[in-house]
Amino acid sequence: MKHNAVVRVLFLLLIGVSVLGQLGRVQITNSIAFTLADFLILLFDVYFVLFKKLVIPPAALIVFLAWTVIMGHFSLAGAAYTMRFGIYVYFGWLLVESVKQKIILGDEIKKSIVFWIMGLAIIGILQYIFVPDVRLLKFLGWDDHYFRAISTIFDPNFFAALLVGGIIITKKNLKVPLALCIVALLLTYSRAGYVAFAVGMIGLFIIYRQKIYLGLLAAFMIGILLLPRPSSEGARLERTASINSRVESMSASVSNLNLSTVILGNGWYSLRDVKPVSSYQRIIVPNHASAPDNSLLFLFSSLGIIGMILWVGLLLVQLKTARWGKDAMLIGATFAVGSLFSNVLFYPAVLLFLSLTMGYSASLVSGRSPKSRR
Repeated sequence: MKHNAVVRVLFLLLIGVSVLGQLGRVQITNSIAFTLADFLILLFDVYFVLFKKLVIPPAALIVFLAWTVIMGHFSLAGAAYTMRFGIYVYFGWLLVESVKQKIILGDEIKKSIVFWIMGLAIIGILQYIFVPDVRLLKFLGWDDHYFRAISTIFDPNFFAALLVGGIIITKKNLKVPLALCIVALLLTYSRAGYVAFAVGMIGLFIIYRQKIYLGLLAAFMIGILLLPRPSSEGARLERTASINSRVESMSASVSNLNLSTVILGNGWYSLRDVKPVSSYQRIIVPNHASAPDNSLLFLFSSLGIIGMILWVGLLLVQLKTARWGKDAMLIGATFAVGSLFSNVLFYPAVLLFLSLTMGYSASLVSGRSPKSRR
C-alpha cells in the first residue's frame, strides 16, 4: 500500500506541474531542454517498474525507439528526443496497469485531465486580458504573439489542440470547464484549433445524436464573428504570413529527399532547425523549432517509409491495449487535424494527454467502474 500511495502522489504531482507548461522548462543547451513534467513522468515510470511491476513494453515500441536512435545517428539531441518520446508513451501503458491494479481510478484520471486543461484555460484567459503582449518571448526563442491566448504553453496552436481535447472530455456534463475551454479556444485565434473544434462537435453529434453539439458549434461560430480585432497580425483570421511560414517549413523538410531518404528518412529530428536561430545584440536565442509544421511530414522526412510503418504499428498496438472508446478516438482525430498545421502528435503535452486518455479509456471499456475501489 505504501508504494501505491507513492504512485498516486507522483501522478497528482505530474498533473499539477503540467499546468505550469513551459514555465517549468529547464534549458540545458541551445537545442536540449526538459520540463518538470518530463522529470516526473520519468520518475513515475522508474518507480513503478522498481516497486510495483515491470510492464514489458510492446515490441512495437522497442523497435520504433531503436529505429529512431539509429536514424538519429546516435546524436545526443536525437537520443534525448527518443528518450522523451519513449517515457511518455510507456507512461500510457503504466497507467493502464495502474487502472488494472486499482491504484489510480479511471474517474480520477478524467478529473485530472479536466483540472489540467481548465487550469491552462484560466491562465490563458487571464494572460490574454492582463498580458496580451508577449512579444518579448522572442528573446527566449518563442514566437512573438500579440493579443492571442497562449497560456503556459507559449504557443496558441498547441494550446488550442489541448483545449479541444479537454472540451471533448468535459462535454456538456461539466458546464463551467466547458465554457472556460471554449472561451480560451476562441482567444487563441488558432484556425487549426477552430477546425479541430468543428470536427470534434460534428463527431460528438454523430456519436450521440444530440443537437446540443451542433448548438455549441453554432455558438462558437458566432463567437468567432464577435471576437475583437486588435492591431495584431496573429488576430487576423485572414492572415497569410503563417501559411507562408508553414509552406517554407514543409518545403525545407522535403528538399533533400531522394530514393534513400524516402525509404530511410533524413534522420530523427535531424531537421529540427527548420527555422534559423536568431540572435539579438549578440545574444544567442534558443531555437524551439524542433520539426516541420506537419506531424506526418515530420515523421516521413525523419524516418522514411520504414519509420512510418513502425509508427502505425505502434499506434495500432496502443489502440488494442487500451481498447479506445469513441470519445478517445475522436480526441485522437482532432489531434490529427491539428497535426496537419503543427507537429501536434509529437508535442509532449499532447503525448501526455493521449497517455491519460489511454488509461481512462482502458478503465471504461474493460468494464471496470471508474468510481469503484474494491
